[in-house]
Amino acid sequence: MLNEKTVAYLEYRGKPTFVYVTYITTTIEQLWEAITSDSFVQQYWEEGQLRSDWQVGSPVEQVNSAGE
Repeated sequence: MLNEKTVAYLEYRGKPTFVYVTYITTTIEQLWEAITSDSFVQQYWEEGQLRSDWQVGSPVEQVNSAGE
C-alpha cells in the first residue's frame, strides 16, 4: 500500500520517462541480506537506511539519520 506522500508524488510526476535497470549477479539470500541489513546498507549510504515492512508490494524508502 502506498502512503499519502508517495501517491501525491506519483500524481504530480506521472509516469517516468526514463527508467534505470540494474542487474545484480548474486543469490537471492545474499541480496535479501544486503537490503535488510543496516550495517550493509550503511556501507553504501553512510548515514542512510532503507525503511520498509518488507512485505510484497510495500514501498521501500531511503531515509537519512534524521528519518527523513
